[in-house]
Amino acid sequence: KATLRATISSIERQLSAYPDILRCHRSYLVNVKRISRIEGNARGIEICFESTDQTIPVSRRKIAVFKALING
Repeated sequence: KATLRATISSIERQLSAYPDILRCHRSYLVNVKRISRIEGNARGIEICFESTDQTIPVSRRKIAVFKALING
């Protein structure tokens, strides 16, 4: 975790050169290389990571993008 004094939109713009960092929700940016699996159902999905028990929600508009990343 890191605390930054900037909007998530400005951080996302600064990290645009790194294609593995994506926004999965209005409050989260994630490194897609660290995702181990996606869990959920029709009401919503969450991203699970390799090295932690923490899960991150995925916005309904981003579900297809993240499923495609994991599957292929």
